[in-house]
Amino acid sequence: MAMTFVYVLFIVLAIIGSVFFDKRNGYGPYKLLAYRSLYLLLICIVGFSYGLGGDKFAYMGYFEHYQDNFEDVFGAIAYEFVRMGFMPLWTLLCLTVKSTVDSFYVLQFVLALLVNIPICEVVRKHTDHGFIFLLLYFVSEVFFQFNTEVMREGPAIAFGLLAIENYLNGKKGKYCLWTMLALGFHLSAAVLLVVPFIRRLQLTRRNMLIILGGTIVAWLLSDKVLLPVLSYFLNHNIDVLGQKMITYTTIQTTFFGFLRSFLSIMVLPITATYFNRRLLVNEQENHYREYMTALLVLLAFIGCTFPGFTRFFNYVQIFYLLMLTDLIYSLFATKLHFIFRLGTIVGAFAFWIWYDITYWPENDFRFYQFFVPYTCIINESEDVFFRQDAYYEVCDYSFYEDRIYEAE
Repeated sequence: MAMTFVYVLFIVLAIIGSVFFDKRNGYGPYKLLAYRSLYLLLICIVGFSYGLGGDKFAYMGYFEHYQDNFEDVFGAIAYEFVRMGFMPLWTLLCLTVKSTVDSFYVLQFVLALLVNIPICEVVRKHTDHGFIFLLLYFVSEVFFQFNTEVMREGPAIAFGLLAIENYLNGKKGKYCLWTMLALGFHLSAAVLLVVPFIRRLQLTRRNMLIILGGTIVAWLLSDKVLLPVLSYFLNHNIDVLGQKMITYTTIQTTFFGFLRSFLSIMVLPITATYFNRRLLVNEQENHYREYMTALLVLLAFIGCTFPGFTRFFNYVQIFYLLMLTDLIYSLFATKLHFIFRLGTIVGAFAFWIWYDITYWPENDFRFYQFFVPYTCIINESEDVFFRQDAYYEVCDYSFYEDRIYEAE
């Protein structure tokens, strides 16, 4: 448990940074240095970790089976794409690290850089309260999710933020470039192809009621109409990508499962966005947030209607945290709608805690134990593999057992 002190250190530094810097407009030299130093600490936390998270164990296993040269790089890329659904840039990155330093630690550190630098630098452009954001990024465990649970998707999400940023700044070529790079890491980045078709959305009470009501109706109809139709067409696609689409599309939820998703990825993010709209004075920032609100509504709608595609919401998770960041700061700046704003913040924390204490009886394990205690590369204890056992309990791992690429 001693190593877990690094978590406490980060939280304390983030709070101190918020007290000293978040009230200042912009990022002067000292504030920028402090901000970048703090997210560098985050990168080091995950970069020097050992067996942190659950999904990471699968990628640790895959990494051991990669070839340690480039003799058949195209064959490896084709194999992983066709048989496992892994995108080319992911395979190429793994092969590059394997053939040069043969260290999974280097791979996870490179991924930490690719994920967290773009995220934190984009956020800096849209809020003066970067230290509150870093604190939320950490305690919400979105940081751990992007760096240990969706390791292939993490870079795609980060590059997706850069793609959207460039598109809204009129740089269509760079939007295309970042979108292609994102797709190179994970197929879910296909959602970025809708970016040019999104139109700004101003949240009003009437719009919110239409959106929320429409989501409920769509979910009620999905089992009877949408899922059978999509399953019929997708069943003609028998490769691994097609099978994934069938699996994701046909996943269903109970009413309480829908209610949980509805509240956590639709109601709370929209409410946070709604209460922030009164606080903005910069027209350019208004434009960004109205655009991202429309994208958030679309992806939340898809996630609520088709539970298998809830992961698309990952591409607006950072925007949601951005909305909560400014909402928290506004608690001390204005009393307008104080109870509702406070309730939104409390609701967000309640769902994070609820997810954290999710229990798996076979291994006597709760979700937070994927990340607590912190385990570091300086102590490669076998005790860490209790997380792998828990991971197997919550995932059907058999799908990949015979699909690991191994050089002849």
